[in-house]
Amino acid sequence: MAMRTLADFKNDGHRALVEALASSEWGTVEQALASLAVFASPSTVQETKHQPVFRIIRGARQRGEIDYENRLMFDQDGNHGPIFAFCWATGFDGDKNYLQFNHIYGGSASKNVEFFTNLANICVTPSFLAKFTDRHCVELLRFRAWRPFGLRSPQGAIPLKPDGYDRLEWAPPLGFLNNVGGRMRDIMSTKPRDSLTRSVRELGWVFSSFEPDPTITRSRSGSPLRRIESIRNVGSQGTNGLMDDRKLRESLSAIGKACFVKYYELFRDKTRTDESYIVDTLMKNEKYTEAGARIRVGFARKIFEAERHKDALKIIASAERIPRELVYRAEILLKDGCRHDL
Repeated sequence: MAMRTLADFKNDGHRALVEALASSEWGTVEQALASLAVFASPSTVQETKHQPVFRIIRGARQRGEIDYENRLMFDQDGNHGPIFAFCWATGFDGDKNYLQFNHIYGGSASKNVEFFTNLANICVTPSFLAKFTDRHCVELLRFRAWRPFGLRSPQGAIPLKPDGYDRLEWAPPLGFLNNVGGRMRDIMSTKPRDSLTRSVRELGWVFSSFEPDPTITRSRSGSPLRRIESIRNVGSQGTNGLMDDRKLRESLSAIGKACFVKYYELFRDKTRTDESYIVDTLMKNEKYTEAGARIRVGFARKIFEAERHKDALKIIASAERIPRELVYRAEILLKDGCRHDL
């Protein structure tokens, strides 16, 4: 008997794959998907607090660019963030040439930071099932993600159970690996120029409560704890070199324009104001974490040490997306020679 060709299926690739799977151990497309789909451990998703890992989205702007106003990075190649968020957090490894990393809720949700690198919204399948994951079996994957993770649509809707769902035998999720955040830090410390590492340093991630986290850096000596503490205390040790306009804007973004104006004199008076007092004040008044408060103090001190504080005020005075009263304060500080008592 001659082997059938695509012409025998009337050039219908979908039909050819369905019939091929019908004679396989899985019997149906749906069972093949259930058997071959890979999901993160519910414990891993829990450790990431059911939140996105990074502040990254897919967008039409230049890839790898940061939108400092909205505190977002645009993915460097369209799917870099989700792929490595999943692999680094779960320990999953495979030949990516023959695998597809799927968003359970894709499309416009890929421009939603809450979904793009959320582990609950990602699964892996063999690439030959790509058309089914994109269209025919979407509802199966959505209900599967609802069961262990409680994943809802961007509009908050609970997915309906598809017909035949209970007859499927789903593969178990990946096993849980301890210390997800620590392992991901170790990986990023070897990739200082990767866009994900940069996004963590400048925008934060789930393990820094989305505060800028410059603690991830390559180091050739010293313990990881000492490296982290030395970077957290940056700003009290002086600034080497000049701060250009790009670095100034990045520093302001890390601090927050409103925070810089509101606590301007505390940041400025290094000789009279103990750093721990500023940290405690920020934690009490703004509800920042200790790490987030220390990072802001460090960046603010660097602005003053580089003598770019007046330029920072000019940027804030011309900003359009902060409350008018803060713009007014920035203008007053400039007019009064930066001596106005806030």
